[in-house]
Amino acid sequence: MPSVSFGERCFHSMDDMSRSGNWENVFVIAAGMMTAVHLVAGWQRPRRAVIVSGILWLLYAFYEHQVAIGVLCDADCNIRVDLVFFFPILGLATLSAYHSYNRTRRPL
Repeated sequence: MPSVSFGERCFHSMDDMSRSGNWENVFVIAAGMMTAVHLVAGWQRPRRAVIVSGILWLLYAFYEHQVAIGVLCDADCNIRVDLVFFFPILGLATLSAYHSYNRTRRPL
């Protein structure tokens, strides 16, 4: 068994961690936070756009979790073209939810 110094072991383990896709957890955490924000906003002022946007963020968080654990994408998945599709949809849904949340209701 070859002798390995402490520094080599640390750098090797950091390299393994970066290859395993832990950077993708940032997307999962961000989507989870956006879901929580939409849940709170939907609870305070139940608007259809806020609820739909929250559901879309929840589905996106689940999708990102599946990508991060390697179910939908293997370890060589470093170009995420799917984000070009998801981010505009989530952005428009969030913008619509923002405007709906801040609009005052007219009396009937």
